Amino acid sequence: MPRWFDYNMAIVRGLPASFTSALVLHPPPEPIDMCKAASQHEEYTRLIKKLLGDDGQIIEITADEACPDCVFVEVHVSHFRMLHCL
Repeated sequence: MPRWFDYNMAIVRGLPASFTSALVLHPPPEPIDMCKAASQHEEYTRLIKKLLGDDGQIIEITADEACPDCVFVEVHVSHFRMLHCL
């Protein structure tokens, strides 16, 4: 029986320096600390790699300075038996 939530691949995107200009509904209570954001993003990526294990694959896409929100990768996955389509 297939395990539907047993993933072996992830996609992440770099954090652009323009992230401080990302779209928001309300301004943050304090300015974005890019050093902290970069550190958190690196930790997030390390954790994903750890969770995927030795057989997992992580696809890292380069940040796009023209798109401050590009760090938020949204991928819709469809399941067709054991085939995953992105």
